[in-house]
Amino acid sequence: PDVWRKALDQYEAKTPGVKVVIETGGNTSEMQAQYLNTVMSAKDSSLDVLMLDVIRPAQFATAGWTSDFAGKDMSAYLPTYAEANTVDGKIVALPAFADSMFLYYRKDLLDKYGIK
Repeated sequence: PDVWRKALDQYEAKTPGVKVVIETGGNTSEMQAQYLNTVMSAKDSSLDVLMLDVIRPAQFATAGWTSDFAGKDMSAYLPTYAEANTVDGKIVALPAFADSMFLYYRKDLLDKYGIK
């Protein structure tokens, strides 16, 4: 939220009368998903913009909680990111950033237990 807060402060400074409030919904992706599911199921209109995990666009699109970004030029995004936000041929979300996960392991233990 700190990085987003700085960016949103700049946006607010350039957009008089607009105040952006960040709702995190929790400290884990599961807590955030539960929060968003609750808010969206209740048809709460207080959220204007959502950030979703890459696995959520299809779920939200199926529930009818996304917008159709038809005509949006996705060529600036890597194909994988564009595809992750496309459901049934419709662009339902826009990539905001990417993260990476890494697997570290001890080769000596894999060798010891015959894992190849």
